[in-house]
Amino acid sequence: RWATFQGNGSPLIRAIRERFPDAPSIVYKKHAGSGTPWDFARGWIQQFVLADSPDLILTYTNGDPAELDKMLTTIRRRTTADVIVPTLHLFKRFTLSEEDVERGVLDWEAVRVVCRRHQAELVENRRELTQYMLANDLAIDDMLGDAVHETRFAADCTVQNIARHFHAT
Repeated sequence: RWATFQGNGSPLIRAIRERFPDAPSIVYKKHAGSGTPWDFARGWIQQFVLADSPDLILTYTNGDPAELDKMLTTIRRRTTADVIVPTLHLFKRFTLSEEDVERGVLDWEAVRVVCRRHQAELVENRRELTQYMLANDLAIDDMLGDAVHETRFAADCTVQNIARHFHAT
């Protein structure tokens, strides 16, 4: 749903333009599926994404870190694209505890290791959203529209967390 909230990419493009007003034209394309794990995303990347020779691939999903490793291996063998991997937001069944932040959906440390191996940029979105909620006395329910999907406000927070990882070269 985060990708759905992005529509034509305007929230992320706007956040990038705020930081880099003179950036060249940004072409935003997405493939979205319900709860699509990295092993399925790898198929999309092989079939659709790599043919476009993108400058950046952003994956906002989860799954087995070994499947992320396979996906990033595929990307690195066939493109020089930068890769951004944000950690997922918290779902209704979680708390703001360190244990849930770090291992609620999967072991994010294993994801960090895979990202370092492939020089993919990890966005600590889950941790940043939790810090924001704690600082503003918010509960997980305040950031969710249902049991698993972020509200538009929370999705915009995720966009800002991701946009901070763009740098001029």
